[in-house]
Amino acid sequence: MGTFELRLPDIGEGIAEAELVTWLVGVGDHVRVDDPVAEVMTDKATVDLPSPVDGTVAWLAVEAGHRIAVGAPVMRFDVEGDDGPSAEPAASVAASAGTGAKPASALPQPGPDPAAAVAAAAVAAAGSPATGAAG
Repeated sequence: MGTFELRLPDIGEGIAEAELVTWLVGVGDHVRVDDPVAEVMTDKATVDLPSPVDGTVAWLAVEAGHRIAVGAPVMRFDVEGDDGPSAEPAASVAASAGTGAKPASALPQPGPDPAAAVAAAAVAAAGSPATGAAG
């Protein structure tokens, strides 16, 4: 059996910490992926923190009313297997926590700049003997 440590995700731009409003689970409770496990509040919003894994709650970091820094451990789960889950659930935690954050692989990749392509073609055409320039 492995363990998985849930850390407070970056809930929004400029947010450094959040207050744990209430636990929705307790030590020994079994949770499934996306089950809400806690409510956290920032100066901008109150959001549910979903479970990133199927597992049993093994440890809770703080009591309700305490503040937690972004990236600090919030809770620990006992999970099946030795390695625990991959990094993929962490990305879904951030996205579901209301940041709208996406894993880098899901972001649109920059394509060629149309203006640069037109400018390059114009430069190439100006220096080409086919332009009809007298020589």
